[in-house]
Amino acid sequence: MKPLTILFLILFNQITSAQTISLSETIINYTRDLKSLDFSNCPNDFKIAFEKHIKAWLNFKTLSDKYSSIRGELHDIFDELEKSEDSIVFKQLVGNIWDTWKLVEQSAN
Repeated sequence: MKPLTILFLILFNQITSAQTISLSETIINYTRDLKSLDFSNCPNDFKIAFEKHIKAWLNFKTLSDKYSSIRGELHDIFDELEKSEDSIVFKQLVGNIWDTWKLVEQSAN
């Protein structure tokens, strides 16, 4: 199975868990699962990009900690955070997640 396919399956599992646990707990689980993957046969650029992506999610957790009572599908939670008093910070943090994910995709090709 390709690395990005595995990552998608891990993310899908975590997205659905945000309906029953906090987004911060979901991020902890997601990043823990990512860190448990064996990247030893991957190119160094991919490993570095992935480390940056994990850090981007952990940085996002600083915001999600403030909203620990929100539950739902990830896109619904993000919609709510985008409308919150922290919307500017939210957009910066989400932008960093997407930017680092692009690096992961680029280094996987």
